Amino acid sequence: MGKRRSVERDEGDGGKQDERGRDAPRREAKHDRPFDVIRDVMAIYRAYPSIRTEVIVASVRHGEHVRESAAMGAHIATVPPKILDSMVGHPLTDKGLAAFLADWEKAKRGATARA
Repeated sequence: MGKRRSVERDEGDGGKQDERGRDAPRREAKHDRPFDVIRDVMAIYRAYPSIRTEVIVASVRHGEHVRESAAMGAHIATVPPKILDSMVGHPLTDKGLAAFLADWEKAKRGATARA
């Protein structure tokens, strides 16, 4: 693909800098709704298909951020393991899986007893 550009968010500690060495401001401080920025960037790149790029969403803090980013068409999201785990786990899934595994073990024991 073409060049990669990201909209970085900073936690306000001045640690991140832009390409000119200036402190990068926290994205949320400039925009009340940071996903408006992603939506706008995606619209711009869709309007100019000759510009080949990928949009990276960084500093994801919630599973809902991943969902919103994907719905807007972002290509990549950097997701901490804790958030990723929370997205794939659900109490009812865990309950259903436990019941399935218990049934599977019973079926294996029954098959062994018949053999």
